[in-house]
Amino acid sequence: MAGSLWAESPTLWYKTPATGWRQALPIGNGRLAAMVFGGVSEEHLQLNEETVYAGKRMDRVNPASRANVPVIRQLLLDGKVKEAEALAQKTLLAVPVHQPPYQTLGDLRLTFDGPASVTNYRRDLNLYDGIASTSFGPVTREAFASYPDGVIVLRLKASGPFTIALTREAATTSASGDTLVMRGTASPEGAAFTAAVRVVSDGKVTAAENNTLYVADAAEATLLFSAATDVRAPNPDAQCFEQLRKAATHSYADLRARHLADFRALSTRVSFSLGRDADSQATPTDELLRRTGTDDRALAALYFAYGRYLLQSSSRQNSLAANLQGKWNDKLDPSWGSRYTININTEMNYWPAEATNLGETVDGLYNLLAGMQANGRRDAKEIYGTAGFVAHHNTDVWGD
Repeated sequence: MAGSLWAESPTLWYKTPATGWRQALPIGNGRLAAMVFGGVSEEHLQLNEETVYAGKRMDRVNPASRANVPVIRQLLLDGKVKEAEALAQKTLLAVPVHQPPYQTLGDLRLTFDGPASVTNYRRDLNLYDGIASTSFGPVTREAFASYPDGVIVLRLKASGPFTIALTREAATTSASGDTLVMRGTASPEGAAFTAAVRVVSDGKVTAAENNTLYVADAAEATLLFSAATDVRAPNPDAQCFEQLRKAATHSYADLRARHLADFRALSTRVSFSLGRDADSQATPTDELLRRTGTDDRALAALYFAYGRYLLQSSSRQNSLAANLQGKWNDKLDPSWGSRYTININTEMNYWPAEATNLGETVDGLYNLLAGMQANGRRDAKEIYGTAGFVAHHNTDVWGD
């Protein structure tokens, strides 16, 4: 599978900002994730934390199941399939039937003062470095999700004054000093979360109207973002702020170097070439996609690298498994709840893990399975009246 090394790191790149969520560029460290839009007058990062679910830990075992399993078996043995199905619908399905969905955490938006001069625009995602970059004129930005430091980092140079906002439906925000905080719950009975962004800058950082931060007179600024929920921590505030405090003890150069050392240790183990890598790197990715049907070898090799990148970014030792959308989701009610569909989709996520030398990503899957053990033993006993372990076709962060 390994082929000739890329002349340079495989990269997705574009000549225009993203105009929609699907065009934005994903970054992630397993637990946290973001989609980076690369706008000119506004930078937008749509944010995720893997335990933001619109529900809570609950007992969904149907109390009528154990008594009716032998009845349903006998109906099937007697050839009464419709009767067995009807009884199963009433007595075997969970109560309630549906599990809560995985939800977006919210949005980080930076709004820049004054008109921007746009020359030589480029936004890109380096698949070996795990860094999303935007540049135009003198303006440069870099964003990455650090696994060693547990935060999302956004670095800005020559941006001019800008306002920072954190938003989410039904959440509250507050600004104080150099930190902007957002608190809320994923639903009235969902996970409680705290999200915060801290600004490290050579300029002035002040609290502004509408619970925002305003950064002025800054040649450079580094934004550190973290989040936590009560799914893992009884005090999300404390966990979130401690992560930011630790990250802020490092310079940007140190944060970047620590991230690169960790990310490249996995990403560069395997290369795959079909002989047209230089061509793919010289062509914007959206143009490469439009010309498929003639010679798509370059796109196939880039797609291989992108697949490894997505698994590495959504599943690590600090996380649960990659869900139906990895960890990237901008909706409150995504398709199929963006949950863990464990009869096939979760397995499919990990088909390339060992084959492409990303064994560390399987730790996320092991973490998911470990969280299912207690419920699996209980379900085997209470639903089927037997010892052992059972899992059906969906689960969630509580191992339901």
